Amino acid sequence: MPNANVQTTREVAARLGIKPGSLSMAVWGRRIPEPAKLGRNYMWTEEDVSRAARAFGVKFVRRADGGPLAGVAAAPAETSQPAVKE
Repeated sequence: MPNANVQTTREVAARLGIKPGSLSMAVWGRRIPEPAKLGRNYMWTEEDVSRAARAFGVKFVRRADGGPLAGVAAAPAETSQPAVKE
């Protein structure tokens, strides 16, 4: 693998506790942004893993080094203000 900071779809799926096919289908269905590709394989960064975890509703993700579960940061809150009626 060219970079130790990226994981394959199979590795990410194991960390999230889902099937690799479910993760691929989420990318193909545009439920989550497509990660970078190396050849025909997706290469997932930690940011990509966090986005996938939020999309699947996973609150805790296994660390890439096989360590204990780590919390997933919440998505940034919307900052738009509701319209005020007079």
